Amino acid sequence: MMAVRGALQQLVNLFLINGFALDGTVRMQNDNDSNSNKQGVVKGVRYEIVLTSPATLWSGRALEYARSKVRNDFVHKAAVALLEEAGYSVVGGGKNEGSVRYTKTEEITTLLVEQSST
Repeated sequence: MMAVRGALQQLVNLFLINGFALDGTVRMQNDNDSNSNKQGVVKGVRYEIVLTSPATLWSGRALEYARSKVRNDFVHKAAVALLEEAGYSVVGGGKNEGSVRYTKTEEITTLLVEQSST
């Protein structure tokens, strides 16, 4: 799954090169308790994409505050498309659920990824 982290970081780098944000990192979470089923089998790996001062920060926070179903989650959409094309499934932090959150200066995207069975 380190290759997945590297691919996601390259995606973030493309957004940075194009001026979408000031900085961006990808972190692989090792919280196996929250990713495990009742038998203790890990069902995926959690990745967190953190963008500092993205271009959509203000509008994303406004939409989040209004509890809108519409979101400015371009990095999330691009990451899901990349992972699915590479044969992975995004099983948590889902395609349309609350997987993007905002702080005063950051957009944080969370994805739970597992190897696709097809």
